[in-house]
Amino acid sequence: MLNNGDAETGNAAVNITSISASDTVSGISEMAFWFEDDNTDAEWIPYASTASYTPPSGEWNNGDTMYVYAWFKDNAGNISSSSVSDTITLNTTPPDGSFVIDNGLTYTNDANREVDINMNLAEDGSYYRIGNSTAALSSAGWTAYGIPIRKHSLIGL
Repeated sequence: MLNNGDAETGNAAVNITSISASDTVSGISEMAFWFEDDNTDAEWIPYASTASYTPPSGEWNNGDTMYVYAWFKDNAGNISSSSVSDTITLNTTPPDGSFVIDNGLTYTNDANREVDINMNLAEDGSYYRIGNSTAALSSAGWTAYGIPIRKHSLIGL
């Protein structure tokens, strides 16, 4: 499973989880991963339940779907007769978005005022965070787009 089953990632390095192979006679010793149908870059590594894989530089571009394949080798040197695979799409395009505070309110003289924030993000699966300063924004948690925005307090500005 690539990146815990995510359909997309913004990073060319992917985490491979839930790796499973079995050999009841001698046991599994190694595994190899490769990108697309070209297994010439496959390198054998010790068998484990997780791994990471980065395709060769320039081989995976924004919007491309990556197919990662795997082979397994047992302790007797036998290689699995067929490969297993999973896919993930590279998405490095940042979302477009906009927001309006209190229906376009530009100024207020009330630091204790709570404001309504209406957001419009062009992409499902986007996240946002809100803060009253750069420091507060940096430490604010991410919220999935589509979850209703509560009133936000200006206290601390």
